[in-house]
Amino acid sequence: MTDIDTLAARIRAELDAEEAVAQAATWADEAARWHVWRGKESYERPFVIIDSLDDGVTAVSAESSDTESVAEHIARQDPATVLARVARDRRLLDLLLAEEHGFGWTEQCYGEPCLCGRDERVAAYLAVLAEGYEERP
Repeated sequence: MTDIDTLAARIRAELDAEEAVAQAATWADEAARWHVWRGKESYERPFVIIDSLDDGVTAVSAESSDTESVAEHIARQDPATVLARVARDRRLLDLLLAEEHGFGWTEQCYGEPCLCGRDERVAAYLAVLAEGYEERP
């Protein structure tokens, strides 16, 4: 297995995990978009994350940050957004791995290691893609 294969497998595993968590966080496709409901300041929980069907997802009460900003951040990472990002990253991964070797129209790179620079480019792009999935809980 090459470094590219190892990195691609790691990215795919992270994408699978992201997808599973996002799918588990919503009870219906129609409820995958979230927004913040702002109650009155006097309410015990003034910020609640509401799904697209106006069902409450969770109340937000930040301990050491601005509660409204935390609520807005959570809502912006709703399942629909995460699933769209996972789909986009999978397409990007497939496009990167499909990049062909070669020195023009007729010659192909069959060298070991790669002589045309394709592997170096793809590895660099995959490393950038993987950055978003490093050091996750």
